Amino acid sequence: MASVILHKDINLLPKYKLKEKDSQRSHNLLFISFVGVLIISIAVALLFVKSYTDLVSRENVINGEIAKMEATENQIKELDSVKASIDERKKYQDNIEKSNTSMIKLLEFLEGEVSSIYLSGLSDGATSTGAKQITITGSAINKDTVADFSAKLRASDLFSDVLISSVTEADKATSSSVFGDSVSDTPLAKFTIVCTLS
Repeated sequence: MASVILHKDINLLPKYKLKEKDSQRSHNLLFISFVGVLIISIAVALLFVKSYTDLVSRENVINGEIAKMEATENQIKELDSVKASIDERKKYQDNIEKSNTSMIKLLEFLEGEVSSIYLSGLSDGATSTGAKQITITGSAINKDTVADFSAKLRASDLFSDVLISSVTEADKATSSSVFGDSVSDTPLAKFTIVCTLS
């Protein structure tokens, strides 16, 4: 007959040694847990520092881009200011050229009138709306000659408006004293005509 031997683990260590072994296991588990928590805490802190560093780095990049955009915007404003200044100068030069051209045309026109008109002054100015004006002062054989001269100025297309500002007879001077003996000896007509350039 076969015999079955059942054996049971028998611990031959004394009980206090068993308690010491259990206590040692508890301490080891506690130490491992502490080390694990410490490692996890360090990992989380490293992740936080890395994410904070990335955030600061991104913020610096964004601030750099904003600074570049502001610098570009300031350059655009400066360029717009320079362009406006150039446009203003060009407009001023165009006005001067137009005024000079009109004055030349006026002088050419006046060359044909010297037999009956004596010019004593020619000046330019501007109206309240900024339109260019020319003031013509002089003497004519008579008042009718001033009216004819004014009509010719209107018909010349050099001016948008021609106004006889004043016509007076000279006290002592006569037409023959200014224009020679070929004209009748009538009182000299002094005039001022204001013309606005077209």
